[in-house]
Amino acid sequence: MPSGGDAPRAERPWRLVLVVYGFSSKRRALSFETAWQKPHTSRCGMHKGTGGVREAQVVVRLAALAMLLEHAAWGESGLSVRVCLPEECGRALRPVRAAAVRLTCGPWAR
Repeated sequence: MPSGGDAPRAERPWRLVLVVYGFSSKRRALSFETAWQKPHTSRCGMHKGTGGVREAQVVVRLAALAMLLEHAAWGESGLSVRVCLPEECGRALRPVRAAAVRLTCGPWAR
């Protein structure tokens, strides 16, 4: 189980789908992460999540990400997105592609 995070369901390992980077500080990154994880409670996000199947969750997360990337709090930050598993995103990636300053695909180098 990863330290400081929830265990994946059924004890499956985490899969890194995408990475958002280019924050000016750790504080800004953590603020973005909080808003992205809970867009329905964040002042910056107004998109209400839908429960259900995994695909719907990915679509909701990507819609929230696109909204956050366009929001004034982060829109001027010039954030970049690296999509590690484009097959997980499908067509839902279009709004993110339009909102991100830079979007690339491929594995994330550790």
